Amino acid sequence: MAHAVALGLEGMLVVHLDLYRGPLAVSERPEMVAQAYTPLVELLEQQPWLTLVLEASGRTLERLARLAPELVARLRALHVAGRLGWLGSGDARLVGPLVPAAVNRWNQALGREAALRLLGVLPRCAFVHHMAWSQGLVDAYLDAGYEALVTGWSAARGAPPGGGEGWRSRVAWTASPTGRRVRVVLADAALARALGASVTGAGPGSDELLRALPEGRARGERGHLVLSLDGLETLPLADRERGPRAAVERLGTLCARLHAQGLGFTTPERLLDDARAAPRETLRLTDGATPVLVPAELEAPLARWALGGHDAAGINARCFARVHELERRGGTARDWQLLCRAWSSNLRGDLREERWRRFVTSLPYPGPDPSGPADVPLRVRIAERAGPRLALASDGVRVVLNLRRGLALDTLAFQRTGERALLGTLPRAVLAPESPPEARTSGHCEWSEPGAPVLTDLAPVAATVEEGEHCLIARASVPTELGLLDKEVRAYAQRLELRYRLSALGPRPRGRLRAGFLTLLPEALGPRLWLAAAHGGATERFELDLATEGETFLGATDGWLALDDGRQGLAVSWPQGEVACLPLVLRRRGPCGPLVRLAFALAEPDTSWRPGAPLADLVLSIRPCRQRR
Repeated sequence: MAHAVALGLEGMLVVHLDLYRGPLAVSERPEMVAQAYTPLVELLEQQPWLTLVLEASGRTLERLARLAPELVARLRALHVAGRLGWLGSGDARLVGPLVPAAVNRWNQALGREAALRLLGVLPRCAFVHHMAWSQGLVDAYLDAGYEALVTGWSAARGAPPGGGEGWRSRVAWTASPTGRRVRVVLADAALARALGASVTGAGPGSDELLRALPEGRARGERGHLVLSLDGLETLPLADRERGPRAAVERLGTLCARLHAQGLGFTTPERLLDDARAAPRETLRLTDGATPVLVPAELEAPLARWALGGHDAAGINARCFARVHELERRGGTARDWQLLCRAWSSNLRGDLREERWRRFVTSLPYPGPDPSGPADVPLRVRIAERAGPRLALASDGVRVVLNLRRGLALDTLAFQRTGERALLGTLPRAVLAPESPPEARTSGHCEWSEPGAPVLTDLAPVAATVEEGEHCLIARASVPTELGLLDKEVRAYAQRLELRYRLSALGPRPRGRLRAGFLTLLPEALGPRLWLAAAHGGATERFELDLATEGETFLGATDGWLALDDGRQGLAVSWPQGEVACLPLVLRRRGPCGPLVRLAFALAEPDTSWRPGAPLADLVLSIRPCRQRR
């Protein structure tokens, strides 16, 4: 017997269209339109009770208009008749928290313009790409003219802060770091996964999905439900049972069952105009433990888009360099559009070799970026050796390096933040006795292949010291399992620079490579810590959760991050146009209290990994910072 559930809800059933998905060959796009998109339109035309909501990037719309202009005309007619809703999208399907604010602004503006030009639709509500969310994205959508956003939430996390019991069926407010508000509609990521498995035949059928749906809201209060279906373009075109046409047929059957159970199908426009759906709560979907939210049920971790594929880190660096060039010299709308498309997530995962080769050769190499820190000549130059220690001191920096551990930082202090060292190597008593040396060290690198032990550059070295006009330089070549790693520590007047010549070690490893570990020393700062960084928009500042353990990847799309205790702290920056690393914060509990470390990932384990990508040299600049009272 079919499972019965009293829905009493209105639902937006969102189907995502993407003709640029990585596994789809260019030659297969016309057949995908014939086997997936045309049956979707036919389903709508044949079922007068059904309303669907579509979402497609501006680039996909342009391609669809060239391949099937008559299909676009039918979509336009269905929208005019109120049978088809449309969710706004960027010109390219990219991961907003990993790209700079300027790119997000251009991407959303160009995508909304494409919907108006090609469909005659000016969408009021947008879908956040990949449901990858940061509060900093809000401004880009508001600047493009959107009134509301749809993004995802994992039910496993519980209700969002302030969401109460009915978070899955209510509209709420959320705000950007600048204080601007937008309405937000949450799609349950677990339901999206269940819907995809049911429709594609890759998992439990529609009975399982129906059992997972929430019941209706109380009388007089409008409840809504968002079901999101993605990935038709990944299905095999030649497979009659598992191909896109069969998936659309299963979708039609499921919609009929939902309709029979009492689900009413609606559009974003109707939802926004319904007074009963007016927002009452204000939600903040991210915090210090999760500054960037990616529902695990739907996507690979953030590291896939930043470091995976054929060479995501390499093309990200070229894209960052292009942003800086366009901002410095100016650029046309077409220049920004091409950059948005070069940042597409489809180019950073499972991508056919032919498309990768064509793309990577077409992406221009920007010219040199003349910007950089303006350093003053040193007045103080001190270099002292004492056994296995090398101390460097400048006007405002004092660092002690360990020659037995590959120039690891024993202590790093800045005059502007007092005599107490902020970073360095933890005392043995701070960690459990069985902890390895790299767990308490600063300034080193770690790499590991899947299933293999962790390798480091914590080996004895013979260092040389050079006195320059603007800095003191300690150099060493560290023997490692991958070869000699050239390292430099430079003490400028008011900052310390760490340099790692990783490019000499060969191609990117299959496993994990993290460099530039920075370990906060106990009691160096106050008992409460804040993290500041940008994640695709304005700078966000979060208080770190020091009561729990974990590691948190950051977008840090302005090329810097800062840690402070509300009074003082430190800032770390790196040249994004040369190395697009992925910074992370590591939190753990020790016998003497919470421990906080920073690290910078250049490779992470991922199924989309392809061999041959080169490693880039990493340069980190560390300086003191103070909070204004």
